[in-house]
Amino acid sequence: MNSEEVPVFLKFARYLGCVFVLILVLSACSAGKKQPTVDPTQGAQLLAGAYTTTITADDVSRFEISSDPNLALNQGDWQFTLTNDGKFSAEKDGNFMAEGKYMVKDDRIEVYIESDCEDCDCENSIGRYVWALSGDALSFAKTAGSCYGMDLVLVSHPLTRQP
Repeated sequence: MNSEEVPVFLKFARYLGCVFVLILVLSACSAGKKQPTVDPTQGAQLLAGAYTTTITADDVSRFEISSDPNLALNQGDWQFTLTNDGKFSAEKDGNFMAEGKYMVKDDRIEVYIESDCEDCDCENSIGRYVWALSGDALSFAKTAGSCYGMDLVLVSHPLTRQP
C-alpha cells in the first residue's frame, strides 16, 4: 500500500463515520416524537349548542318509510341541546322527547338514545350519520340507524344553531 492511498481511505472512513452518526442522531430524534392525540371531546365541543328544526306533514310524506303512522307524531317544533361533554337532549313543542349521548369522529357522529318519551320507541337506539356544519346549519345524512323517528327529525332539514 503506498502513502497516497491511505489518506483517501481515511477520508472515506471519516465520511462513513459522519453519515453513521447523522443517521443515529436523526433516528433518535424521530423516535422521541409522539403522535398527536385527538381529544375525544373535540368534536362534541365543536357542535355544542342549542339547535332547532320544524318537522311538517310534507317531511313525513317524503321520508323513506312514510307508511309508518307513528312518524306523524314527530311533526312539530324541535329543540336539540348538544353539550360539550357529548350529551344531548331533545324536545318537541316544549316536551321531553329523548336524551342520551353522542360521539363525534371526523365527519361521523353516533347518537345513542338512553331514554325517550313514553310514546316514543327509540330507547337504546343508535343512529350513525355523516354531519356537516355550515355557519349555523348542522345537517345529517344517515349511514345506519334503527329509529325512524330520530332519522326523520335529523335528516329532513338542517338544524339551526340558536344564538
